[in-house]
Amino acid sequence: MRTILITSILLLLMACSNGNHEQRQEKIHVATVAMSDTVYICDSEGAKRFHASDTCKGLSNCGSDIIALTREDAEDTGRTYCHKCYER
Repeated sequence: MRTILITSILLLLMACSNGNHEQRQEKIHVATVAMSDTVYICDSEGAKRFHASDTCKGLSNCGSDIIALTREDAEDTGRTYCHKCYER
């Protein structure tokens, strides 16, 4: 009986796990990003952040174009760093 219970629990856990494990994105220390380095922004009026990658989850809801530009240009438009991409 105990073996059946343990087997059932293991099968249930395996069924709940879809195997679609996302890799954790390594954060970049924001101080190491030069003003001339390329960053990515969502070209919408409400966007507030710049990102290290055009595949950042922070850009997943962007309904406009994703634009590559320098960190300096992104900060000139009032954007700050994405907390998913960068750490302080």
